[in-house]
Amino acid sequence: MTKPVKTETPPQGDELCRDKSATSGGAPRIPERETIKLGEIPQTIANEILEYLNAFSAPITVIVRQQELLLGSGTFVEFDGRHFIFTATHVWEDLKNYGHIGITVRAIASPSVKICTRDLKPIVVSKRINDEWGPDLAFLELSDPDAKNLKTHKHFWNLGKTCGLKSDSLQEIGNAAWVIVGSPDEGIQNIGNSHFWQMRASVCPAERLHIHSQFDYVDLGIDTTIKNALHTHVGMSGSGLWRVRIICNQVGKLTWLPKELTLEGVAFWEGPIVDGHKIIRCHGRKSLYGEGLAAIAAFTSYGQL
Repeated sequence: MTKPVKTETPPQGDELCRDKSATSGGAPRIPERETIKLGEIPQTIANEILEYLNAFSAPITVIVRQQELLLGSGTFVEFDGRHFIFTATHVWEDLKNYGHIGITVRAIASPSVKICTRDLKPIVVSKRINDEWGPDLAFLELSDPDAKNLKTHKHFWNLGKTCGLKSDSLQEIGNAAWVIVGSPDEGIQNIGNSHFWQMRASVCPAERLHIHSQFDYVDLGIDTTIKNALHTHVGMSGSGLWRVRIICNQVGKLTWLPKELTLEGVAFWEGPIVDGHKIIRCHGRKSLYGEGLAAIAAFTSYGQL
């Protein structure tokens, strides 16, 4: 079961984006634009955003001796009438050895939705070379009955509506908060014979962009010294990377724009903590909407990659 979403926002002063271009250190940095400080985002807005994103997200568990073990996180997506769990390749490599997976869909005491692993059709986007750079994204295609069952509890993000993002520069980010939503190991609570998978969201600045061959990467900065910060994001591998526009309205109040919400990629690697700081590396929009959708199309054409 899941517990309500909790937020993880950096303290006052951390920026959504900056207003000057910075290229020192090799890889291009996000261009600066003086906008909104993360610490200025009201808790009410953060809660609204995260509750909204939770509808597309869930922990992925496996069944071992009638017990559920957390293996990672995933995002529900659809494309061209087909339905998938979008996650990291290494999450699939772990769970494929089990007979069934569990998808926790409610924030109340209830069993997970069980899916037979052999009913999943995995679409792995390129061969994974290493942990730090992947490539590490995969689509687990659901059978029609499993998709229909999940739709009674969750929503599926339509990739077709935002597939044009593959040709848009990641540097044109405007007033954007970057959010990953998943279920960390640190949030697991055992009460009696029940497990509570705590869905959690990290709202953080994008610190650096990378492009390696046909794949792009977004490094999110995590301050591990703030109150309730996670020391490790293990369990959040496979979490969706989202971009959320936050603006000041005509009366000077901060608000967010649901119609401009976009799924940008997937989280798959965390770096070591250095002086209270670490990064979470995610694949970006070029990887998702370029290589990812091409892999789906190839699977459609040939039945396998």
